[in-house]
Amino acid sequence: MIKTLIVLFIAVLAGTTGDLMLSRGMRALNQEIHFTLNNWFPFFVRAFQSGTVWLGIGSMAVFFFLYLVALSRAEVSFVLPLTAVSYILTAIFARYFLHENVNWIRMTGTILIFTGVVMVALSTKSAKLLPQTEKTNIAVSSSSNPHGNQ
Repeated sequence: MIKTLIVLFIAVLAGTTGDLMLSRGMRALNQEIHFTLNNWFPFFVRAFQSGTVWLGIGSMAVFFFLYLVALSRAEVSFVLPLTAVSYILTAIFARYFLHENVNWIRMTGTILIFTGVVMVALSTKSAKLLPQTEKTNIAVSSSSNPHGNQ
């Protein structure tokens, strides 16, 4: 379980880095060439010439492959909520590195997300501590017997 958490931690950092780099690269690009339906092709050609955009794409690719590794080791109902930690990191880093206006409403939302993530993480830990329940045998009634034998 520790290895899976380490993989998820690195994945979250890679995903957050990817989001920040893509945002920075695309905002810089939009200052050069404003996107419209008439100039979509040159806009995206220019986007793929940006080192910042490629760094973002590469970081998101690292996230994706580590996410696949995590899914091979744990249930998706555990893995996906833990990757939501990236929302919190992205909001914090966007404020300090991209100078975005992250107001109290956004921070409250990220705290709610974080609370949900903690609840999911604790649910996995407590599920391991629960005793195994005994399986009960359910007798098949004669009306549901496919062979008609009684």
